[in-house]
Amino acid sequence: MLSNQEKLLEFQKSIDRQLKGQIEKIDSEVTQYKEAQKQKLQEEASADCERLVQKQAAKIRLDYTTKHSRRYSELKKQMLLRRDEYVTKVFGEVRERLLSFTASADYPQWLQRKLGSATEGYRFSHPRVYLREQDLGQKEKIEKLLPGCSVLPSGEITIGGFIIEDEGKSFIINESLDNTLQEQKEWFYSNSGLRLTQL
Repeated sequence: MLSNQEKLLEFQKSIDRQLKGQIEKIDSEVTQYKEAQKQKLQEEASADCERLVQKQAAKIRLDYTTKHSRRYSELKKQMLLRRDEYVTKVFGEVRERLLSFTASADYPQWLQRKLGSATEGYRFSHPRVYLREQDLGQKEKIEKLLPGCSVLPSGEITIGGFIIEDEGKSFIINESLDNTLQEQKEWFYSNSGLRLTQL
């Protein structure tokens, strides 16, 4: 039989073993808890970093697109201005040449030939022929080419040529050089290849 002191010692060893088991269990739970918290914090930090990277990447893309768009708009505006300068210069020179032609001795014959070919094959009821003020000296010759017509001045015509209007038939022939020049300008814009497209 064990003495009281041995019993006490055994009892104390038993408590120590239980206490040690409890401490180990608590230590294990604390370690697991720490690891779980650490893992959770790492995942949250990783997710935050990923969101931040995505946000920064989106901002960079937006900034680039905005800058690119602005630059493209500026270049397009400059190109359009340059194109318009060229067109204005070229058609300004053409206009000056046309004005020189209409001031030449060849112009009255051209005007009469053009009027003859423009009216060939048409039957007019009450034609009116519009000319620029400077061409009204051709009135008698035009009246011979188109009997029964009225020859009138037109503010629309500044370069030369003519417009024939027949109210009875709601018919207009516009052979003014102003109109021809404008049509050529429109054709040039449509067909010159000087268009800007998205890069």
